[in-house]
Amino acid sequence: MPESTEWTFAADVATWMTTHLRGKRNLPFTEAKVEMKSRGSLKRRDVSLYDRDRKIALTGEIRFPDARGGQTPYDGKLVGDARSKARRAKSRFFFTWNVNRLVLWATDEEHEIRPPFDVVSLRHGAEVELASVQRSIRDEFIPRFLAEYAAIYRGEETTGVLPLDKRFIGRLETIAHDWGELCGKVGANVELAHYQRTDGLPYPTYYSPHLVNLVGARYREDIVRFGYQFDPLANLPPLDVTG
Repeated sequence: MPESTEWTFAADVATWMTTHLRGKRNLPFTEAKVEMKSRGSLKRRDVSLYDRDRKIALTGEIRFPDARGGQTPYDGKLVGDARSKARRAKSRFFFTWNVNRLVLWATDEEHEIRPPFDVVSLRHGAEVELASVQRSIRDEFIPRFLAEYAAIYRGEETTGVLPLDKRFIGRLETIAHDWGELCGKVGANVELAHYQRTDGLPYPTYYSPHLVNLVGARYREDIVRFGYQFDPLANLPPLDVTG
């Protein structure tokens, strides 16, 4: 059996999608194809999904998790390339998928439109040849994905910037813990380096009661949203955010 490549895996995905869509009149899609290139470009789109009017309903790019740009589906170049191809194809939505995790994006917006789909857990692209992996993607993930995307495509499910409780927001004061959590969410394993260390005085030393109130007025929205206060041991007045 020849070794799987990103292109051959994309072809398998398109075939599995098309097979699942046969006879599914409740879904607005008819088939998926692997496109060799988009009009006016030498770059190919990995997968294009078509609706019942033969319009492109979704485009996307696939990277293996051990390939360049595939460590996370949030890779900047991967997302940028996929967005450009979606625009050329006049597709309202596109996806980036590193096999383990798939992220849906609106072509003309900068943020993902829903929490990512967790699909499988692979370390190497060659693992897509495993029967258990193919069965999980073909028989479990693809039917679920097409059903959920159909609701988005029909306008039955709202899209847009994810609310705060759906996004990850880390804090500098707990960066050691939050960085690990962030890496886990995007499927990366990157050590956070600390450069230009300084041995300054404790932060309350730099604040006077007047400056405390200036900070409270200037950053009121952030302070209220994230529940910030000065350390009780700082012997400083509470932040005034009532203005």
